[in-house]
Amino acid sequence: CYILMDASSSMTYASGEVSKLEYSKYLAATLAYLILNQRDSVGLSVFDSEVRAHLPPRSTMGVIVQIEQLLRDIEPTPKSSIAKQLHDIALQIKRRSLVLVISDLLSDVDDIKRGLDHLRFDGHNVVVFHTLDPYELEFPFKGTWRFDGLESDEEVITQPERIRDDYLKNLNAFLESLRAGCIGSQVDYTMVSTSLPLDT
Repeated sequence: CYILMDASSSMTYASGEVSKLEYSKYLAATLAYLILNQRDSVGLSVFDSEVRAHLPPRSTMGVIVQIEQLLRDIEPTPKSSIAKQLHDIALQIKRRSLVLVISDLLSDVDDIKRGLDHLRFDGHNVVVFHTLDPYELEFPFKGTWRFDGLESDEEVITQPERIRDDYLKNLNAFLESLRAGCIGSQVDYTMVSTSLPLDT
């Protein structure tokens, strides 16, 4: 099993105490432990605009310590290039594997689909954990806010209640397009809110 984790700046967003990045670290470590516990091997790749770290799969419990250290050392960088990184990682995987992708997937849907298709064409079983903050899903802001781009220098000052309907309409269209793309590529898609306990 390969766990592929997005560590781009958009993953640092948090409406509460735990950011998407921190939640993803816990999720990756938990999945790694479960996989090892059933005597399978597990590896980890961390990516943003490039592959930052790659730990090949191992089946000894000692790999958990290496995974934990790798996750602890992650420093987010401004941009992600999901499709390119999925292509690059696909080239590193030599045997048919289970590939778990943990990301907020804030990128072009067609690019994401091309990256996932590359993994599927190579014969891998792929599961996507689409990790989002509850505020991204519900957009509950009131008053006047300044929103800063996490992967760009753009900012928007607005009254969120005026744009909430359009935001949710666009978000739902984006999510539906992602789900449909995954289903069409035979990729398992799971929405993960950082408000949910990991055991859920």
